[in-house]
Amino acid sequence: MEGMEGQALLGKLKERDIMAAIIGFDGSRIASNFGMQDGVENYSSSVFNVGDALLRQAGEAAEEVVITTDMGNLVLKKVDEGVLVVLIKTKDQYAFYKGLMGVEEPEAKNKEGK
Repeated sequence: MEGMEGQALLGKLKERDIMAAIIGFDGSRIASNFGMQDGVENYSSSVFNVGDALLRQAGEAAEEVVITTDMGNLVLKKVDEGVLVVLIKTKDQYAFYKGLMGVEEPEAKNKEGK
């Protein structure tokens, strides 16, 4: 996570009204910046683990799984502790999230001519 601890990351995301949680690969809840309903952590870790398993069969590995919904994007990202679950509702939130994770958006790269 680019050196940022889980609780600090969740705090930064909450400042921008971004709901996020860190879930263990086994489905255990490690930390959250919102009140999660029971069972969400199991579904989230299962979705990431299944996506990762499918990609591994193709010789790849999942770093991030994005699910598009009517509300926005549900992002599941592999972190040291497990899976970071983030609900992104706007483009600004997505850009902020990517910046925290140390990832430059493709549009920004294209504008710089890279």
